[in-house]
Amino acid sequence: MIKVLANKVLAFNCGEKDAKGNIIRHCTKVGFCELPDWVEKDPYFQAAITDKSILSVGASSESESVLKEMERLEALKAEVKAMEEKRDLLAKENTAGTTIDAPPSDPDLATDKKSKDK
Repeated sequence: MIKVLANKVLAFNCGEKDAKGNIIRHCTKVGFCELPDWVEKDPYFQAAITDKSILSVGASSESESVLKEMERLEALKAEVKAMEEKRDLLAKENTAGTTIDAPPSDPDLATDKKSKDK
């Protein structure tokens, strides 16, 4: 099976017939869909690629492996985000009880504070 991206509905047949004698057709749908491998040899398929009605994405097994890899990457991103949130939460908890007085930039203010403390 090959995976394609179609922007219109197209029908392909290889001459096979069902039990009633009707020709078996394989149709695309608008968007991503799968078609049998023999469709690649069909002149109608080649013409559809030429006029950009269909874009061949590749074999379905290749696209499945890409999707699995994307899912794995998304899971890793979610795990990293959770760890960063935990780190930020722990950092807030550690600094919540401590206050650091910055030294005053004006030396006169420092002497005024010392005189008030006495």
